Amino acid sequence: MPRMCGIILSQKLKNIDPTLLFRFITAHKEYIERLKKNKPDIEKIVIYKPIRLNELRTKVHSLLSHQQKEDKNKLLLLI
Repeated sequence: MPRMCGIILSQKLKNIDPTLLFRFITAHKEYIERLKKNKPDIEKIVIYKPIRLNELRTKVHSLLSHQQKEDKNKLLLLI
């Protein structure tokens, strides 16, 4: 993206809707390594190119199952 990196875009979108879920696909491992200094857990939300189908499935499944757990916890709090 020529005018904004994905990290900044995700932050702006999270300000609009905090429930949005993100995963980043990149070929820039060096950039992610630099980001890990300030955000060590960033590795959990990154999928590296070339994309391996098993890795993609695992990350998406993890994202969705985490969201389902949060939704259940919210529901329990509302009841």
